[in-house]
Amino acid sequence: MAATGVTRVVVMVQENHTTDNYLRGLAPYGVNVATDWPIQPNPPASDQPHDRHAYYRWLSGQHTATHTQFDTDTVLPYYAYLALTGALLENHCSGFGTNSTPNHLLLVGGQTPTLRNPPRSQPAPKWDMPSVPGLASDHGMSWRCYTASRDYPVGFYTQLNGSANLVPSDRFVTDAAAGMLPRLCYLWHDSPRDEHPAADVTIGQNATQHSGSLASMPTPAWPASSISHTANRHHPHDGAPSR
Repeated sequence: MAATGVTRVVVMVQENHTTDNYLRGLAPYGVNVATDWPIQPNPPASDQPHDRHAYYRWLSGQHTATHTQFDTDTVLPYYAYLALTGALLENHCSGFGTNSTPNHLLLVGGQTPTLRNPPRSQPAPKWDMPSVPGLASDHGMSWRCYTASRDYPVGFYTQLNGSANLVPSDRFVTDAAAGMLPRLCYLWHDSPRDEHPAADVTIGQNATQHSGSLASMPTPAWPASSISHTANRHHPHDGAPSR
């Protein structure tokens, strides 16, 4: 990473929203988002089906779900700030139209052996797959995954399971405030801070803002840090320091 001028990468992963759903208010700035969907309440009234079958019904025109959007300026002002001051990738979509886990695995290692969420009622599977944190370790780069409960989602990797570098997400704030973040960080949250419907999305936004503010505090390392905020499906937007 030093050759590119970037010495730290922080990836913050949230749940189940798109740029059309979140960033309607940025259309006047040239952002390619829908602007004519009904405004939805916050918190959302419910969680719409988003498994593989629901995706099939959407592709085949059988779906009954409705498109809705948040009032960006009122509900999500910090995300609007990130999008307008960083690099926004509004046309990037998730790899799979299905549940959360497969797309989390794509973010961690670029592949998935499943198209569903593993049942919580059964022991969590372990898969022998490469991962970005594993590659970092192989090359002597410091890393840490600040996970949701049960080491989700990186606990599915035999390469990573049981590692001392898998820690609860709350520790991110402590490490960032102490200037102890490693060169590669992944951050997930549990509900309601993960923004998974039907959570109040401002709770997750505020958690992201607090974490991002600490990770980007003015230090000698900040000009060489890259912070990416993304969702496990659909569209990410990135914030990085200007040089």
